[in-house]
Amino acid sequence: MSFHTVELHKQLDSPTFWSLQKALNKVTSKTTASIYQIGKNAYRFTLFDAHGVKVTLKSRYCDYHKDEICIVINPQRLKDANEFLKITSGSEYTLISKLFTKLLKPIKEVFQKRRKNKHLRFDFDLLHTYQVRRIDLAVNINTEFKVYYIELIKRANVPNGFVLGGKQDEKGHRWKPYDDSFYLKGNSVNFQIYDKESQLSRQHDNYSRIEDAKNLIRVEVQCLKNKTDYMKISNDWDSKSLVNFVDKERSLKTIKFYYNKFIGLGDYFTLAGAKAQVRGNAKLTDKTKEQLVAFLELINERRGIWKAREDYEGNDFDKLIQRLNKIGINPVTIPVQWKIPYCYC
Repeated sequence: MSFHTVELHKQLDSPTFWSLQKALNKVTSKTTASIYQIGKNAYRFTLFDAHGVKVTLKSRYCDYHKDEICIVINPQRLKDANEFLKITSGSEYTLISKLFTKLLKPIKEVFQKRRKNKHLRFDFDLLHTYQVRRIDLAVNINTEFKVYYIELIKRANVPNGFVLGGKQDEKGHRWKPYDDSFYLKGNSVNFQIYDKESQLSRQHDNYSRIEDAKNLIRVEVQCLKNKTDYMKISNDWDSKSLVNFVDKERSLKTIKFYYNKFIGLGDYFTLAGAKAQVRGNAKLTDKTKEQLVAFLELINERRGIWKAREDYEGNDFDKLIQRLNKIGINPVTIPVQWKIPYCYC
């Protein structure tokens, strides 16, 4: 467990920018890949898309302060173009770096053959020279109860500062949350838990390994620029080079922090089971027990924490969530009709 997708960028001077663009144009013209313009002066090259590497050049003469190359990578697809399930671990960094260098070799050869470029440095094939703008820390969870967990997770908390992702219902023309995922958007991180099988079936028709995703839940913490900047400062790194972000323990710690913030680390019970756990806790006062029981009943009635928040009168909503999680109870309760009394967090 470590990361899934990473967005890298590198600033260029103008001569290097235009020389790199010409090299990319030339190599692309000899393939079936394409180039398309984004905005006034940004260009996407699909040359390496099949290997999980998306390349974009952005010119300062448009909406950007500096010329730059932006690369989005799914590292596992550098190893196997058909790999959409595995997550990259920090121990694979050296291999991924070598494969990245090998992939960009045709661009380097064309760039260096041009006489005008003899004084220009080509280091775009070196992964460590890029800066991380965004990185998606991720973990796969394999469980035969996937459908139940996804439904329970969709009822989780939406704290202040985050927006619940969703879409317009084509039939009722009303906004609704996604059916197969829980997606929160924030200024520094996005958080997503989703059914991997469902996602693959939508995005990749006839994927040969779809059966391997049958019981798979993907948890992702998408660290945006504000977050990656903070990680650099708080860890006293010299740069935002990818090698600094791939530590397994740091990734796990970050995922756990946000999972607890949004989902909680308490186990799932039916309403009756959760109330019994509260009332049987000898460390709680009678007043606190009744307050927590009433809170559980509200969440159960509204079928979720984020829906209950809209109806709650008081300023201790988040404190009650924390209180329940502290004693091992998730505020979201299991519907009686499922006939499942208990689910581990």
